[in-house]
Amino acid sequence: MDQVTEPGSVRRRGPTLDRATTRVAIIDSARALYLEHGVRNTTMEMVAQHAGIVRQSLYDMVPGREELVRLAIMGRCTEIIEHKVRPALTESRSFSDGVVEVCALTIEFVRHDPELTNLFDATGKYKIAELLAGPHPAMQELVASVFQDDFARARRNGELRTDTDDDRINEWIRGVVLMILLRTDLRPDTEREMLRTFLVPALLHPRQWQREYEARNQHLEA
Repeated sequence: MDQVTEPGSVRRRGPTLDRATTRVAIIDSARALYLEHGVRNTTMEMVAQHAGIVRQSLYDMVPGREELVRLAIMGRCTEIIEHKVRPALTESRSFSDGVVEVCALTIEFVRHDPELTNLFDATGKYKIAELLAGPHPAMQELVASVFQDDFARARRNGELRTDTDDDRINEWIRGVVLMILLRTDLRPDTEREMLRTFLVPALLHPRQWQREYEARNQHLEA
């Protein structure tokens, strides 16, 4: 006889789980199997078995493999931001330095992460670009969470431009990060220099940009 489940729960092999817990189990299972077998050799049936649910429940929550790979990428990107990028930053940094370091560290960690390399190889550059720089709410929220405190502080200090909003600035940052991420011919110091020379001035209030431009020229002349 089929197991009867409560509203909001998921049919599984064993005790029922709520949908949020099951979603986490599905993504964790997919990530583990992708690392062990590769994306192309991992079937949805394998993911369902690993997560301890019936296959129909898997499809009720995730429509197909492409969406599951996207969720796996988002899961790993979130871990990189929370556990690698954030701890590397200091409260004493300037706004400009913070933007450069967040972007540079994100590029470095994402580019050299074995799990993401495996996922990206099976996804294709167009799909990667669509996920990292496209209109995906989860990625938009992740990037916004990184910069929101810095943006608020920079606005109070008159450092950030005032003719646009945080969402549009975050969108521009994601596009620049993607552009550099997809290149393989740049050294880390060159990437940081590009970010400081071209990205940072686009974010600053004109008066702040002038101050930093003059300070930088004085440093170079010294």
